[in-house]
Formats: sequence, structure tokens, C-alpha cells
Amino acid sequence: MRYPGFFLLIVTICNSVLFAPGCQAKNQLAREIGRVEFQSSGCFHQVYEELRLVQKGAEVIATLKSTERTEQATLSNAQIYAFHLFIKQLKVLKEVNGCTTMSTYKAVVGKELIQKKDGGCSWNGFDELRKALFNK
Repeated sequence: MRYPGFFLLIVTICNSVLFAPGCQAKNQLAREIGRVEFQSSGCFHQVYEELRLVQKGAEVIATLKSTERTEQATLSNAQIYAFHLFIKQLKVLKEVNGCTTMSTYKAVVGKELIQKKDGGCSWNGFDELRKALFNK
């Protein structure tokens, strides 16, 4: 009488929650915390920038892309707080007009999508966020 053969299959999973033996830090999956697309246009300028915050292991890394450059920074807790404060302010931003500059925001945090247009020239939230994260 023959017995069916047995096969043993071992699967190693590496992610930010479960670390199996043999996983390297470089193999950890990155988890997106949030993303902001910022566009500003006026009489003398046209700007498009995209900011992404990604958690990789214990670090949170911010990447800022524009038509001119790409920058990255590993964030401190204070800088992560600055991002969350920006999102909080963006949620309550009143969409007003009256300025020749129009700023458009599209933010995704988790499953939440926030879209706003600001033509009031009184809130410089993205500029302040950029300064807080990249010292620029």
C-alpha cells in the first residue's frame, strides 16, 4: 500500500508588523501615512508639488517631488505632528476667492480624501509644512 507524499512549504513574510527570522530591514514593506498634491498658480507662477509620508520600520520618511527636484527627509515626532496639524487645518479651510493666486490641495490620509481650493491668499499651509519638514 502506498501513502501519499507530504510536502512542507514554509513561507516567510516580512512586513512592518510581523518579522520572521531571515527578514532584512531593507525588505520591509513601506506603509503610506499620507500624500498631499499641491498646485498653485497666479499671475507670475505655476507650481506643482507632491508630498508623500511613508513609514518604513520605525522611521517616517517624507518625499517632496516637484518639477525641479526631489527631496527626502527622515522625520522627527515634531515634524510628523506638523503634518497632522496641516491636515487638520486643511480640513477646516474655507474655500474663498479674492486673490489672483489659486491654490489647490488634494490630500489622502488613510482612506480619507480631502480636496480644497483656496483663492484667499491668507493661508500658506503648504509653504509652512514644507519649511517644517525640509527646513526650506
